[in-house]
Amino acid sequence: MADKKKAQHQKLIIECLGKAVAARRKRLGMSQEELAEESGVDRAFISKIERGRRNPSFALISHISHGLHMRFSRLVANCEECANGSKTSATNARIQLVNAPLNDRIHIFEQYFVYL
Repeated sequence: MADKKKAQHQKLIIECLGKAVAARRKRLGMSQEELAEESGVDRAFISKIERGRRNPSFALISHISHGLHMRFSRLVANCEECANGSKTSATNARIQLVNAPLNDRIHIFEQYFVYL
């Protein structure tokens, strides 16, 4: 049973990393191709990370954070907030609002208040 819980947590972390990368990239107005050029990581691999299909190494996460013009620790913190926040819709909404482009924030805000 512990192995199943550990595997579920690992899957959640990988999915949250992808969400954090995609959110930051979109917030910066970058395409996956531009992030690939900035970070030195293959565009197809970035796509797989964003979709939660790959578990990148520590070094690759560092390269990606550099390409996203953010500290490695901030990217990991965003991932951790997502994983811990998945238990509450309020925390998820806050994370989405912080990472979303300005014109998407109204839509996210409206979605959150529908569920209160």
